[in-house]
Amino acid sequence: ETVEAAVEILDQKRWDRCHGPNAITALRAQALACALNQAAGAAGPSDELQANVDGFLATHAPADWDGLSHSDRRTMRGWWIALVRYNSSAGWWWGH
Repeated sequence: ETVEAAVEILDQKRWDRCHGPNAITALRAQALACALNQAAGAAGPSDELQANVDGFLATHAPADWDGLSHSDRRTMRGWWIALVRYNSSAGWWWGH
């Protein structure tokens, strides 16, 4: 990610007043936190998780949320949970 992309991600709102929460935005934020943790020297998450998240985010924008199938939403939320756990254990998320 470039600095400009990081700023764009950090400026996003997870809650859209018209459409409710957008989990793609939340996944992008966790992926950014993951990249920051790795840049700070933390071991990354599994290669499979990272490849799945990177591939998904390369082809989906937050505006795509309404068009995702229930199965795709469930899979994406699983990745989000895995990244939250990774970022929590890596320390960046909690500020350790």
